[in-house]
Parts: sequence; structure tokens; C-alpha cells
Amino acid sequence: MRNPGEAVAGDNEGQRARMTVYAGKGYSDCMKKVHIPAGEPAGRISCRKCGNTRNFVEIAENVLVTTRYSQNSDGSFTPEDNDTEVFGAVQFICGQCGEDLSRYHAHFLEMSF
Repeated sequence: MRNPGEAVAGDNEGQRARMTVYAGKGYSDCMKKVHIPAGEPAGRISCRKCGNTRNFVEIAENVLVTTRYSQNSDGSFTPEDNDTEVFGAVQFICGQCGEDLSRYHAHFLEMSF
């Protein structure tokens, strides 16, 4: 007798069970699809609603921003370091018409330098 998650030759159910578990997460949680836009040049994001190719907005919910400062001799402050943690949903929208372009957010992150 075999364990419920153990696969044997020709056993598609066992293979599927093994493929869908990766480090305790579902397969879809670990392998996110990246939607690559078809604009010119290839991969350039273009809003289908208004044609905008330049201005985009990233909106993050539930964000924690931590900034470290040094105090100067005159009493003023200079920011030294900044950490940002996003705990909520992130939207990627057109900066001109507000169309939701979140399907391209992963591509945007890959192309942000």
C-alpha cells in the first residue's frame, strides 16, 4: 500500500498531487504568470482604452514605510535609509484614464530599473 501523495508509474493523480505541492504552497502560488504586453517595441505597455504609453500609477494598500534619519548639527534631519513593506493588494493603472492594467504589474516590476 502507498501513501496518498505518493506517485507510481502511470498514476496521473499522484503526479498531479506531487506537482501541485511546492514548499507547502500550491503550484499556482509559486509560479505566477507574467503577462507581457504586445506594444511596440515588444513588451512596451500600452493602455488599450486610451493608448497611453508613458504615464502609469502603482497603488499599494496597507503599506509600512520605515525611514531612518540622522540629525544634523543645526538640528535639521537628513533621511539616510528607507524601507517599504506592502501587506495589501497592489494595482497598476493607466496614469491618464485610470484603466486597470494590473495584469502587467509583474512585467512592470521586471522592467523597473
